[in-house]
Amino acid sequence: MKSVCAMVLMSLVTCGASAADSHAATSAGTPSQQATAKACHKQAAAKNLHGDERARFLRECKEGKPAS
Repeated sequence: MKSVCAMVLMSLVTCGASAADSHAATSAGTPSQQATAKACHKQAAAKNLHGDERARFLRECKEGKPAS
């Protein structure tokens, strides 16, 4: 009986850790999305964009549209 309880407990702990890892990975975005966002922010800073212009540039940059 103890071994059955131990196995059930271990499976619950393992499933909980797995679910937590998958949630953390999806909420942070994929590495390529993060790299793209970082590059877009650097480009916006280099162009000295602010306000609505910056928001529009970042949105288009992240979507992969050519700079207008």
